[in-house]
Amino acid sequence: MFVVASSLLIVAFILSFLEEYLSFRVKLSILAGMAVIMVCMSTFKDLNTTADARFYLDYFQNNDDPLIEVMTEPTYIYLSRLLIYMGLGIEVLLFIYAIITIPTKLAVINKLTPYVFTALLIYIPAYYLLQDVVQIRAGAAAAFLFLSLYMVCEKKYVFAVLAFITAILFHYSAIAFLPVFIWGNRKLYLPVRILLAILVPLGFLMYFKEMDLLSFLPSSLTQGKVDFYKDSAEKGSQFAEYVLPYKNFYLMVRCLLLFVCLIFYKSIIMEMKYANIIMVMLAASIFVKLSMSTIPVIAGRLSDLYGITDCIAFSYCLSFVKPSWIVKCGIFGVGLYVLVYNYLHSGFIV
Repeated sequence: MFVVASSLLIVAFILSFLEEYLSFRVKLSILAGMAVIMVCMSTFKDLNTTADARFYLDYFQNNDDPLIEVMTEPTYIYLSRLLIYMGLGIEVLLFIYAIITIPTKLAVINKLTPYVFTALLIYIPAYYLLQDVVQIRAGAAAAFLFLSLYMVCEKKYVFAVLAFITAILFHYSAIAFLPVFIWGNRKLYLPVRILLAILVPLGFLMYFKEMDLLSFLPSSLTQGKVDFYKDSAEKGSQFAEYVLPYKNFYLMVRCLLLFVCLIFYKSIIMEMKYANIIMVMLAASIFVKLSMSTIPVIAGRLSDLYGITDCIAFSYCLSFVKPSWIVKCGIFGVGLYVLVYNYLHSGFIV
């Protein structure tokens, strides 16, 4: 799996230098070929090498268990029942999720940025492996949230609402996307940009004070699951280290990226019409990661949900930083670091 992922990353890096010269048809053909490889890797992975796989297999085989039925989204439950009734295995379920998720994300990335292969330098190591290979329900939800975001920007509100509801049916955490969904692609005036910038130090403050956003909600609404996640963190869950800011180079780079994008806002917005909502997503992802650090699993899941647009934000650097080859090499370096780190330290892929 590491070899295939590394190969995809290197191919995307090479193509990033050629994408401005490729025709739409050629670019689409290449993306389709990459999508086929990604779908195959997500479908035919060894379940013993990925975190969460045993849970998905258990949910699939015991979908009539009352506890599993309550905790798991209806799409997964009913798809599992249908496939078992047809005599099919979990591989078909993985294929259905992959064929829905991966082409959707690649298509939306291609719509949101003209630098699609540059964007893939972040998407492949940071989100494809985590969401589309490991956390397949969250990955499917992220795909439909990505789609709803694009539909909101295009003012196709009926389709946006349908995509948003579909995302919730794939993973309940998608409801956390609602504030950004309502905000849309509104222009970021100076006070709003200042507010987005303040979210970073505010997040660090909450991190150092060991506060989290759920502290402001009634305990009766959150106590059970929160206790489970906090207990996991205290016992040394694999997610606990991943959220620590000083040990998370990628998080620090994203903080720098947000500040740079806000500083060069006027230059970016002249070329990238979707930049407003992309910056809001980036700021929200960073803030959630820091402000929910006492509950690492929730922090990671929600941050990754918002962070799916990171790849777009990185590609926007090409609109104001020259020469472009330095930017592409820098983004490739970040992507390569994330890929290697995930394999050596994250624990979600062996």
